[in-house]
Amino acid sequence: MKRGVWGTILVGVGLMGVHPALAANPEHLQQLTSTNQCPRCDLSGADLRGMVLPGANLGNANLKGANLQGVNLEGAKLFNADISEANLGNANLKQADLGNANLTKSILIRANLDRANLNGAQLSHTDFSEASLRQASLSLVNLEKANLADVNLTGADLTSSVLTGVNLSQVRMQNAVLNGANLDQADLTDARMEGVKLRGASLVGAMLPRVRLSRADLAGAKLGNTNLREADLSHADLTGVDLTASRLDRVNLSQANLEGAKLKKVSLVTANLPSANLIQADLSNSDLRGANISRSRLQNANLSGSNLSVVNLTDTNLTGANLAGADLTGAQVRQAIMGGTNLNGTVGLDKVVGRTQNP
Repeated sequence: MKRGVWGTILVGVGLMGVHPALAANPEHLQQLTSTNQCPRCDLSGADLRGMVLPGANLGNANLKGANLQGVNLEGAKLFNADISEANLGNANLKQADLGNANLTKSILIRANLDRANLNGAQLSHTDFSEASLRQASLSLVNLEKANLADVNLTGADLTSSVLTGVNLSQVRMQNAVLNGANLDQADLTDARMEGVKLRGASLVGAMLPRVRLSRADLAGAKLGNTNLREADLSHADLTGVDLTASRLDRVNLSQANLEGAKLKKVSLVTANLPSANLIQADLSNSDLRGANISRSRLQNANLSGSNLSVVNLTDTNLTGANLAGADLTGAQVRQAIMGGTNLNGTVGLDKVVGRTQNP
């Protein structure tokens, strides 16, 4: 049922609108309440709080500065609509079509946008905190400086979207698609991103401490100068990823694929990398003190100048690897394979623990 009386709406427009200076067209308001159809209508600044408008047609409508708190617009058509600076807190927009809509600086706190279409929408500086966007379509959207803290984006599609500087702390994004997305400087602290697809994405300078990225696909992603301390990247695909100068202390990379990865000047202190694929990876001048790299493949990897003191290299394959100038003081090398390994200038080789294999 639509909310109350026509006169109440008019009073709301004048007294309760988000932007009192904006004036909705009274005839358009009456048209919406009586027909549920108001494409291209001027509803700017209107007070539509709590109205029940499932399936409404508001395509190309002007809802700038409107108060839409708690409104039911499930399945509504809002494509190309101007909903900028509007208040949609607690609104039901499930399966709504918001394609190419302008939601810049709008409030969608705790709104339900499950399976909604937001492809091409303008979402910069929008507040989505605690909203639900499960399986929503957000490809090619601009979410720059938006707030997505504690949002549910499980299974959402954010292909090639812009999320630079976005607050995504504690977000739930399992199995979401972010291939080619830009997340530079984004805050993903404590995010749940298991199984997420980030192929070719950019996360330069992003904050990812304690993020859960197990079984994620990050092949070819740019992660230079990121904070991934204590993150879970077990079983993740990091083929060819760029992690130059990143912080990965205490990270879990067990059984991860890092073949050809750029890990130059990375901090991996006490990191866990058992059974990882590091073939042809560049770990030069990195800090791996106390890391566990047992049973890993490091054929033709570059570890020159790195600190490998007290590292566990048990059963690790270092065939053809470059360890020139590396510090191996106290390293465990039991059954490590070192055929053709470059050990020129290596420090602490006389203090390693165990014996190596030389095929």
